[in-house]
Amino acid sequence: MELNKDSKARDLIIFDKLVEDNGDIIRFEGLTLEKLDRLLDQKFADPEETQNDSPSTKEIYDFMKEHPGFTAHGYVVSRKRNDYGISLEGVEYRGNYNKKVLLKFLDLFAYADELTTKDKYLRAWYD
Repeated sequence: MELNKDSKARDLIIFDKLVEDNGDIIRFEGLTLEKLDRLLDQKFADPEETQNDSPSTKEIYDFMKEHPGFTAHGYVVSRKRNDYGISLEGVEYRGNYNKKVLLKFLDLFAYADELTTKDKYLRAWYD
């Protein structure tokens, strides 16, 4: 898939401001479903992209759509690099959740490098 190379527009969606292109990667947290939807719609993110053994961007998007309140975290890669793009490293949720949400979370993210399930907090991270 050919990605949209307008990194300034991409960064405005993710960070709500322009960020300096340091030629490497820039990490982000708290990416909402709305922002992820815009990134996919404008072709800044590849729906088939995975971070090592993580679910694909599309699978994470679908999970977030089904379970409101989850946010994604990951990093953007500089437009100066051959591997320009966005990588989602996982999801996070703060607040009350029920058993159904927990089971769906565990089902999709069971093989995360770090998996946290606490009262009012869920997090999955792929290295």
